[in-house]
Parts: sequence; structure tokens; C-alpha cells
Amino acid sequence: MLSRICSDGLTRGFILTTLILLGVGLEQGLLNRTPSQNLTIWFLCGNILGLPVGVYLWRKLYATTLFPLYCWLLEGIVIVSAAWRLVGPVLFISGLIFGVLILHIFLLGKSRSLSSLIPRVGAAIITGNILLTLLERLPWPLGLAWLAIALAGWRITRPPPEATLDETGLKKAISFHDEKTRRLSWFWLFFLCFYTLGGLYYSILDHAYGLPNRMIFDLVSLALYILGILLVIFTPRNLLRYTPYLAVALMGLSIIIQISPETRSLYAYPLMDIGFGIMDCLSVSVILAFSQNLTEAAIGFALFPVSIVFGMLISQNITQNPFKDYQWALSVLFLTIIPLGFAARLFKKTQKEDRSATLLALPPAATTSSEKVTEPSPLMFSAPNNTSRPLPSNTDQLNLLRIATTLGLSEREKEVFMELVQNKKLKEIAEDLGLAIGTIKALCNRIYEKAGVKGKKELLKTLYK
Repeated sequence: MLSRICSDGLTRGFILTTLILLGVGLEQGLLNRTPSQNLTIWFLCGNILGLPVGVYLWRKLYATTLFPLYCWLLEGIVIVSAAWRLVGPVLFISGLIFGVLILHIFLLGKSRSLSSLIPRVGAAIITGNILLTLLERLPWPLGLAWLAIALAGWRITRPPPEATLDETGLKKAISFHDEKTRRLSWFWLFFLCFYTLGGLYYSILDHAYGLPNRMIFDLVSLALYILGILLVIFTPRNLLRYTPYLAVALMGLSIIIQISPETRSLYAYPLMDIGFGIMDCLSVSVILAFSQNLTEAAIGFALFPVSIVFGMLISQNITQNPFKDYQWALSVLFLTIIPLGFAARLFKKTQKEDRSATLLALPPAATTSSEKVTEPSPLMFSAPNNTSRPLPSNTDQLNLLRIATTLGLSEREKEVFMELVQNKKLKEIAEDLGLAIGTIKALCNRIYEKAGVKGKKELLKTLYK
């Protein structure tokens, strides 16, 4: 299992971003800081600003300079400087670069199905949290040094250049003319409300009192957090849309337990960890699966730091212990139910769009009873190897395009798909489209994954069975 995790670029990258987010950004367990230092807001504000910067870098510079790829090394350098002198601006720069890195993760997961993303994202989050727990036990700054070395040397897969070419702007991304964007916007609102409570939670941990042995508490919290992730991974697809309701219910129960301060450390925090495990895995997978371009992904990922900063500001300005004044927290929780009801429609509709190979079967052409069904004469063309191959009929071409759209193929993937169905070899496709054969291989692999098949032979067999 470990070899599979390490062989997937998306999973490897997400392990590192998990270590940065928790070990440096939110919990700062790898940094040498005093209890009075609260540098989380510095990192989160940098992250918010880094997302639009990342959109610009990936669109304008990646195809010519590959500069965004060097941000992994730059993040390692900034983390080393944090070990030398830990100040707010250093974490702000770290958060700024983190925005570029998380968009790299989006480009690697772009257009993958939700069922394909959930186990990868879940495995990466679990692995990252376990590694962080182990690194925190090392003498300072060995854990921080290990993370810096991993950022410099752990090779992350390059996204294909065509994945960054979409020029959708902010105005179009939030215009909601597109049905999928409208449905995704309800998830954005739900994440904003839910993770505002996350900001309250992190504020409490900074000045928590009455906790048992902190090491035991952290291990129990980690185990329950992993339990929440596993619930999402092993939930059947037809029940997946109910998991956010479970997370909200667990959060509500934990807030109610806060009414009794003496039981807070034993029951309330662990319940929150299960809820956050569910939502962390599900929310990231939803953004990766349903965001159609870099702008939508940046909006979705920006909601996490925005909501956590908002929750932290509430906790500082209203009360020292926001969950003691539980009416406020319950009201925020109640607000999450409203967009959640609408967001569930996204799962309900996509559940009907089975992305397995059964969708690939071509329907018969519609005919009337008065029409005489004749076998059309296929058009012929000259292939580079001087062999003749039949082109699909006009009806079949329309059906193939419909299938490609249903599978969520990009425009470039559709071009390769239409070449594959003619049983062309990779070299021929590369010559026809003017692309490198390595790029064609990568595009074909993504097509096979989305279609739920193992290769071209199985794709063609399913199409024309």
C-alpha cells in the first residue's frame, strides 16, 4: 500500500501539503514557538493572497518557464528560514507559496472522478498526519529539516501544460450561469460556515485548559480523525451525500457537551475530530472533482483560510471561550444546514452519472418504421502507415462526443479520444495532433481512468460491444 501511495503524484503532493498546513501553518507543531505566539493568521492570510498569485503563475508562466514547479523548493527554503528566525512575515511568505502548491494539486487531480479522488486524498491526509505525529517527537529542528529536505527532493508529477490553459476569470466563475458552478457554490457556502467553527476550534486549542496528558490526547484525537476519513473512504457512493450531515451532527453534539466544562476535554474534542476528518477528506475531494478551472479551484481552496480566520476573529472579539457561549456556535452550525441541503443535490445528480465503462456503450441510431435500415458506407482516410481505417459515422461521432462530455474529458482529451476510437497507435496520434508521445501517453492514461477501463483494447471493446 505504501508503494502505491508513493507512486501517485497527486497523493505524494498532498502528503507534503498536509505536513505544511498542519506542521507549519495551523498547528505549527514543527516550529519552535512559545505558547504566546499565535502565527496562524499570518500563514492563512498569505495563503488567501497566494491563491490568485498561483492562478496567474500557472496560466502565464508554467508553459514557458516551469517556474511554479520551483515553488516546492522555495517553500523548503522559507521553512528553513523559519527555523532560523520565526516571525510573522516568514509564515506569511510560506502561506503565499502554499497557495501555488495547492493549485498544483488541483491540476494533478483535475477532472478525476470523485470516487477516484476520495481514497487518494484520504490516504494522503492520513499519511501526512501520521508523519507529522512522528516528526513532532523528534528533537527540534530535525522534524522541520526533514520536511524541508522532502520539499526539495520528493519529485512531484508535472501537470500537463494544457491543464493550465483555461482563461476563465473571476467574474465568469461566480456568475453562476453554469449549472455545475451553481451547485458547487452551495458547497462553497457550506464549507465557509462549517470551517468557521474550525477557526473557533483552533482558537480553543491554543489556550485549552483541563486537558489530560497532551500526548495521549493527541494520539486519541489522531485516531478519531483517521476514523472520520475512513468513514468517507468506505462509505458506498449512494450514501456519500449523507456524510456531511453526520459531520454536522457530530459537531452539534460536541458543542452541546461544551455546556458542561468538566467533560469538555474527554468527549467534545474527539467528536470534533471525527467531524473534521469527514469534512477534510470530503471537501477537498469535492473541490478537486467538481471545479472546472483554476479560478473555481482557487475560490474553493480560499474558503478554508477565510473561514478559519473568521472563526478565530470571532473567538477573540466575542469571548475567551466561544464554546462556553454555546448559543453562538450552535447558530453558526444551524446555518450550515441551509446550504448543505442544496449541496446534497450535487451528489444526488452525479450519482446518476455512472462513470464506469457501462456508459460507453453506443446507443443504436434512431430510425422510424418507414425507414429502411442500411449499412452506411464508411468514409476512408489514409493513415501515416498507408493503411485504410474507417472513420466513425456522423451519428457515431455525435455519440462519441456525448460520451466524452459525460466522462468529463477536457478538449485535448476529447481530441485524443476521437483518435483512439479509430484504433490508431500512439505514434500516429502524436503525429496527427502535433504533440509529444509522452504527452499522448499521459492523456490516454487519464482517459482510461475516467472511462473505468484498463487500456485501449478494453475501451474499444466496450464502445462497440
